[in-house]
Amino acid sequence: MTSAADPLTLVLVGPMAAGKTSVGRRVARRLGVAFIDTDKRIVAEHGPIPGIFAEQGRPTSATSSGRPWPRRSPTAV
Repeated sequence: MTSAADPLTLVLVGPMAAGKTSVGRRVARRLGVAFIDTDKRIVAEHGPIPGIFAEQGRPTSATSSGRPWPRRSPTAV
């Protein structure tokens, strides 16, 4: 169980448009806890996420070997 001294924290991770926000809202409502959309917080503080990626690049994720994934070069459409 949770208390004010030990609040419940649940983080949903997944690809874009996978439904994390929809599921997160439902889970939070069922558990009676606040839902925080980190994308909205980032946008409020730093501006649109595509702009952040354009300016700073996308973050790299580490592979299981500890080395970053190779970056793909942009593809013209």
